[in-house]
Amino acid sequence: MTIPSLYFHIPFCRSKCSYCSFYSIAPQNHSQIANLIKTELLELDRRLKGYSDGYVPSVYIGGGSPSTIKNELPKLARSLKKQLSCRNIELTGCEFTVEVNPGDIDQVFITELANEGVNRISIGVQSFDDNELKLLGRRHSSSDVYKAVELCRKVGLDNISLDLIFGLPDQTLAGWEANLAKALELAPCHMSIYSLMWEEGTAFTLARAAGKLTEASDELDREMYYLAIDKLAAAGIMQYEISNFARIGYESRHNIRYWDDDDYIGIGPAAGSHVADARWNNIADIDSYITSINSGNYACEEIVQDTQEDTITLAAVLALRRIEGIDIAKFNGQFGVSPLVYFAQAIEKNTTLGLIKSDRNQIKLTRKGLSFADTVSQDFV
Repeated sequence: MTIPSLYFHIPFCRSKCSYCSFYSIAPQNHSQIANLIKTELLELDRRLKGYSDGYVPSVYIGGGSPSTIKNELPKLARSLKKQLSCRNIELTGCEFTVEVNPGDIDQVFITELANEGVNRISIGVQSFDDNELKLLGRRHSSSDVYKAVELCRKVGLDNISLDLIFGLPDQTLAGWEANLAKALELAPCHMSIYSLMWEEGTAFTLARAAGKLTEASDELDREMYYLAIDKLAAAGIMQYEISNFARIGYESRHNIRYWDDDDYIGIGPAAGSHVADARWNNIADIDSYITSINSGNYACEEIVQDTQEDTITLAAVLALRRIEGIDIAKFNGQFGVSPLVYFAQAIEKNTTLGLIKSDRNQIKLTRKGLSFADTVSQDFV
């Protein structure tokens, strides 16, 4: 039996990021941290009822910066293994990822993670320019990134992913190219690159409104994106999803399960889940989440049951995020309908705009279409 992938959401981050309204929850005290981890394990135990004698394809511990509470993470991994073992559920062959802030990694912490079965590390670099890191409100420096990668490899954790952000205020194309070059010097197995999102209510958007920051133009933003695609490909790190790139064999198995619309169970505040035709999100407030779970309840908000139309549409939209796009034969076999027919209007419109190309085998975004993926997806919806 294949058990759904598991995602543990740890919504803590010491940094007061200027650009993101979500990553602003700092751990209050050791008691709150320990209580949250204990509660997440209780929720996991409840969610796993009915599952046994199988294996978990992937585990992902993410959120703000889970390594902010690094003393608790090895304990979480250890307890997770124990819970699964009691149900005869295997982690052998599982992709086990932990997100970390570069400044949190030390020899003891990374060794403990490796000893507990973690085999993939996602490092939130964001930039190799210390001035840009300061602007972003990050508490690590570029030198911390080099030290973090060195420590990971020292304990045999070679499957390393680096996250970068482009389109920062006053960032030039040359500056972005320098960031890419420094990332490639570290020879990562995987990279995720994201365009800066201007969220309402953040320090960035307030500064922009006051004329203190200037948003990158759409043209520059796209130029940076295309530059990344080409530079990473030249280094053997190929694009397999809109924002994700990997060396062959190092694509994120956990995230691919999302894009394939496979089952996954999210544990913790604000974590989302998808099992069979049901989808739900847990409540976001940490204290409310803890109270709900410890009262014997589930902490999820409204459970949504997918209709057949929902399932077909979401499968197409998620598949379009991947560079290979929609496999027409697979889609037809799964749903009994050709996507060429079902989405004929959206395909015709976006083909005319040069955003989609299709043949008898697949439907996928063009290079230009990658920059307009949300607009194309909306047409499919």
